Amino acid sequence: HRAHDAPAAGAFDVLVYGGSGVLLARREFTADGSFTVNAQVPGSYFIDIAKGPGGQHDPGEYALTATAIASSRARESEPNDANATADAIVVGGSIRGQLFLPSDRDVYALTLTSAGRISVDFDGPTSSAIAKFFTLAVDGPDGNRLLTAETGGDMAFVVDATTLGTYFVYVRSAGSYRDGEYRLSISAVTVAEIPV
Repeated sequence: HRAHDAPAAGAFDVLVYGGSGVLLARREFTADGSFTVNAQVPGSYFIDIAKGPGGQHDPGEYALTATAIASSRARESEPNDANATADAIVVGGSIRGQLFLPSDRDVYALTLTSAGRISVDFDGPTSSAIAKFFTLAVDGPDGNRLLTAETGGDMAFVVDATTLGTYFVYVRSAGSYRDGEYRLSISAVTVAEIPV
C-alpha cells in the first residue's frame, strides 16, 4: 500500500517496480492519495517518483509511505498483457486491476468445464455517459472474438459459452485514459441451468 502526500501544485507520477524491473503499477497524482499494488512474492520493490506528464516542476517537499498489508482481495499481476501470462479468474470470483499506462492491457483467463453463459460485470473507476475510458473484449477457446464493448463507467454483459475450454477477457484503454482501479467479476450459468 503506497500513500503519497503531494505539494500544493504540480503533478507527480508514482511508479512501482518489482525486483526484476517489471513495472507493476503507475499512478499520477495532483493531490494527496494512495493506491495498492499486488506484491506477489517476498523481496525488494522499488518506487520511482517523477514529474507527471504535462505537470510543471514543483520544488516542494512530498511525503511517501509504503506499508505491507495482508489482503484477501484478488489483484492482477504484472505482466498480464497476453494469453500466456493471463491472471486466472474463477466462476463466481472477482479481481481488481489497473491500467498503469494508456498502452497497458490486462488479460484474464476463465476455464469452463461445462457450456453455458458467462456474465461479466465491470465496475470501473469512472462514470461517464459520453467519454469511453475502457474497452472490454472476450475471446473463446478457439480464439474467435465473441464480444467487444466500450464504456465510460460500469458495464455488465453476457456471452454465450458454447464450448468447453478457456475463455479470455481483455481490459484496455478505449482512447481516453484513466489509471483508477477497476473490479472485474465473473459468473456463469451452465446449459442445464438455462431456462428454456
